[in-house]
Amino acid sequence: MAFRKRAKAINVKSVEQIDGFADDGKPVLIDFMQFSCPACKAMDGTIDELAHEFRGSAHVLKVNVGRVPGAAQRFKIKGTPTFVLFGISERSQRKARQRGEEPSEKITQRFRTTGVVQKAQLRRLLVTNGAEPAGD
Repeated sequence: MAFRKRAKAINVKSVEQIDGFADDGKPVLIDFMQFSCPACKAMDGTIDELAHEFRGSAHVLKVNVGRVPGAAQRFKIKGTPTFVLFGISERSQRKARQRGEEPSEKITQRFRTTGVVQKAQLRRLLVTNGAEPAGD
């Protein structure tokens, strides 16, 4: 029996790298973390599970705020772990269509929280922002 390597969250090295993922148009879940943070360690496996589950339809990123210059300042991170989700609002797209306008493909911040979060909540957020689980 062959084993496939599980997809993991992408460890970001620069703020510019985050912009590149956001420009792709897929939902982007970012875990702003530190290695010395117990809550961050508790969430580490959950984030990797989500990265594997949504591979191909969303980007799941880990940003170590101590090692990525400017990340904490740019995203106004005050504590870790902080989770930020960027996506395209289905509701705003629907309203634009109702008004006869072209729906915007602009990705915006849709969610932000600090602390331990249940996997089910993060999963729901990804789905409602257009990500689809990769059926295994």
